[in-house]
Amino acid sequence: MDPPPPPPPPATAHAAPLPPSASSPAPPPPPGPPPSSSAVSTPPSSSKPSSSHSTSPSSTPTASNSAAPTPHSKLLNHLPLDAPDELDRKWYAHFYHMQKAIQGKDEATALTILKLQPAEGVAPLPFQPDIALLYAVVTDPTLAKQYLRYLTAVAATDNYKNCMGWLQKLIDLKFVKLLVACRSQLLWLVRELVHLNVPGVDKVIVCLMRYLTGGDPSRTTVWLASSIIRILIEHEAWLLSCSSLIPFVFHTFARISLDHTAPQHSSLLKQEVELCTTLWNRRQADVAQLGREIVRVLSDAKDVPGMNALWKQLRNVRDAAEVEKDVTVYSVAQLMAIPTPPKYLAYRLNPKMEEYLIFMMERVQAGSVTRYQKWFSSQFLSSPGSDALVPDLVRYICAVYHPSNQILSSKVTPRYHILGWLYLLCHGSKTTSVLARVQLAMFFDYLYFKASDNIMAVEPTILLMVKSLKSHPMVTLAMIQFLVFAVEKFAASAVNRKLMQKAVIIPPKMPALDVPESVIALGGDDIKHFQEAMPEPCSRPTESFLECLNDILISWIRQDNAVEIAAPLATSAGVFDSMLDQVLSESAELFVPFLKAMYARDVTISYRLLAFCCSRSDTKSTEVALGPYSAFVESIGGNLAQNVVKDLNLSQHIDDARAQACALLGQPLASSVSKDEMDAVSATALFVCPFLFRNMEHPCLAKLMGRSEALVQLLLGLVTPTMLNALCTRVVMREFAIFKNRLTNIVLSSLQWTSWEQYGLWDLVVAELQSGRSPIAERNMMEAARKVLACVNPKESPETMTGLLKCLIHFSPDASVLQSVFNLPDTYEDFPFAVLACWMDKFPNVVTSYVHSALGNAGDGDLSKSKALAEIVRKLDHLQDLRNRTDASESGRIAVLKDEAIIAALKKLLHQPHNASAAHDLHALQTLLLDEEPPHKKPRLAGDN
Repeated sequence: MDPPPPPPPPATAHAAPLPPSASSPAPPPPPGPPPSSSAVSTPPSSSKPSSSHSTSPSSTPTASNSAAPTPHSKLLNHLPLDAPDELDRKWYAHFYHMQKAIQGKDEATALTILKLQPAEGVAPLPFQPDIALLYAVVTDPTLAKQYLRYLTAVAATDNYKNCMGWLQKLIDLKFVKLLVACRSQLLWLVRELVHLNVPGVDKVIVCLMRYLTGGDPSRTTVWLASSIIRILIEHEAWLLSCSSLIPFVFHTFARISLDHTAPQHSSLLKQEVELCTTLWNRRQADVAQLGREIVRVLSDAKDVPGMNALWKQLRNVRDAAEVEKDVTVYSVAQLMAIPTPPKYLAYRLNPKMEEYLIFMMERVQAGSVTRYQKWFSSQFLSSPGSDALVPDLVRYICAVYHPSNQILSSKVTPRYHILGWLYLLCHGSKTTSVLARVQLAMFFDYLYFKASDNIMAVEPTILLMVKSLKSHPMVTLAMIQFLVFAVEKFAASAVNRKLMQKAVIIPPKMPALDVPESVIALGGDDIKHFQEAMPEPCSRPTESFLECLNDILISWIRQDNAVEIAAPLATSAGVFDSMLDQVLSESAELFVPFLKAMYARDVTISYRLLAFCCSRSDTKSTEVALGPYSAFVESIGGNLAQNVVKDLNLSQHIDDARAQACALLGQPLASSVSKDEMDAVSATALFVCPFLFRNMEHPCLAKLMGRSEALVQLLLGLVTPTMLNALCTRVVMREFAIFKNRLTNIVLSSLQWTSWEQYGLWDLVVAELQSGRSPIAERNMMEAARKVLACVNPKESPETMTGLLKCLIHFSPDASVLQSVFNLPDTYEDFPFAVLACWMDKFPNVVTSYVHSALGNAGDGDLSKSKALAEIVRKLDHLQDLRNRTDASESGRIAVLKDEAIIAALKKLLHQPHNASAAHDLHALQTLLLDEEPPHKKPRLAGDN
């Protein structure tokens, strides 16, 4: 990030803040048209211009060290070796250009500029006002009120949609790294937005509450909890009007009250208890959206002073057999009959925890997961009291994350494996109360499982019991014992017991396993009690579905020609799209329940809806195009980013099912290029994925960016050579970009992909790099190359080496990549020589400058002690030897050895006595520099003509 501008001098009461002085270094241009006055500094030793902000001292030659070092950020905490943060850099750029645009303007004129809308014939602003103003408010407390006035005026034009989206993105991605002053300003901004009753600010508060994780009574977390609860108490009327926010608030503060029982937190605990009591007594119906999670949280907190009153109040309500529509007071049985929507459980983990947990369950094979588990424990479960977080992790694994069929059939770490690891953490070293909470979290959905519930919510717990029979029998024993006592505890009333007896247990698909002796140790009475408490297996009941649709189907099958016309219609993809077109023309209140009912019968409905929305988005904005899909995902309690990847994995399954149906009905499998009749794999590759990549930076798809590696791998696993050619063509035409600033992560991830996926990846990389030809694209490529060369095994990853070779030869290298290539060992064989030879032909000045700088710094260096210097000299000797074999004339020198300064430096270096033995093996350089004949030639006799 570039240095921040100095504080503006005081101006008139209504004057806009002044921009930085003209002498300040220019920041990088923001996305969009760059300003014409952006300055670019050129180091004196290089003919290639580069911005000072992208130059790091460790990766540049000595000759260019005069460039200014990367300054400190005004927004984020940076360690000395951290690279400039991309979001920080871009947001500062927007802020800088906004300051420049409103320099010296009064407030009315400044607002006119900031509210300028794109129009034909009018040049767009070189910055986004909402981003620039958010940056200004968070980083500049002295002028925060004036910037807030600008922000409210600008953001009101789109009802704060973009403003709230960017604010959520900042909190999700960078809150942990924010400077202390910026965190305080951020909370001040949220308080002001709540005071103004801004639409969408409730979602911002939910994002902030994600960082109030259980088991973390640290100073920062206590400060954040105090700040948020102060805002909510000050605006109690606003809070009580936000039905969607109330469950999150109650869940969060009831949960973290366990961590604030120490005397120094008594004031905060009192506020938390009062807030939860207010919400429970005045908005119990809204709190009840949490479902059975309320019972678990209040049960855990029943020993906390003040919270025990709520638990007793809940337990004293008379149980009713069913949940009434207009109920105002809920009993334990009624709440336990309501499954908790996954979104409430997911928000009990902060974004980093969720990301790393999903990584272990999606990307790490079972045999390699131990070191990742140790790292996760050291990061999140090593502080005192962090064991209280384990039940929230267990609930996330069981009730939130449901893997796709592709992941279930792979060798990655299964959920029950992670569940067993967390269980053993508590079983071996934690208190009895914590272990009981973990066990309750594991069996919570199992106790009241119904036919309409998702079997995946109980699958990992049951698998853990079965898989532990032989390896950890005491774990299975403890789990069965807890289950027996849990049935007693939660069946305190006759109604509650009856509800539990109605639970549906899916019939087993494997023969019964022999019970080991360690389980028999339970005793006859306990086992008999356990068997009596468990209901008999039964099949899933058939549910009625839309009586009017039933009448239509009956009238359809009575038609004389029903069989003849049913086959082509049943195998046509366009029929379902036509139905979706009609359904989505209705309001969300009508089409969402309809789609949800269909999804309960066929999970591929979700994919078909996603493909339909993406393929008909030509004239719509991103949020409008994905609106139906987002509403549907929210209704099933899903996460947009996770559901997108999960649904796209169904593409091949849908095509296989369609092909089987065509074969059974004797219909030809039509292959059409139209959107309506295109097969699912083609639709995913040619419409859905390009749409997602094109809009990846939009706030509603921001979380999908964290899964871009999985999305790219999924795409390459589906495409055919024809589809890959079409994608490369569209990338070259700049219809969309796939990699952008995530190239390094994707390339490193691809080292474990199949050969076809890797070759396809590098074809797309070359296409994207050649289409852009921008400094940012080159910098991303060089960064990716440097990191890949540092960890790749050329023998095991020939696809990667081939792809790197195709990319590197097209771009001018920077100093760090040159250093990496020169230092490559002999295991890379001819790869470094091929790349260096090409660079010397295309970019001789860059390579010459680097070698000159390296030799100049070496002085009288010892080749036997300096490995980097020895590698440079050895590779130059080998390159010159290769040139001598094809061209022995004076013009046959490689480009670097045509520089007199380099020749002089090499002569000085090789004449040193301590380099005599090393110089003896450098035949090509000896011949060129010291005027010696090659050893294989005989000296010419004086009498020869």
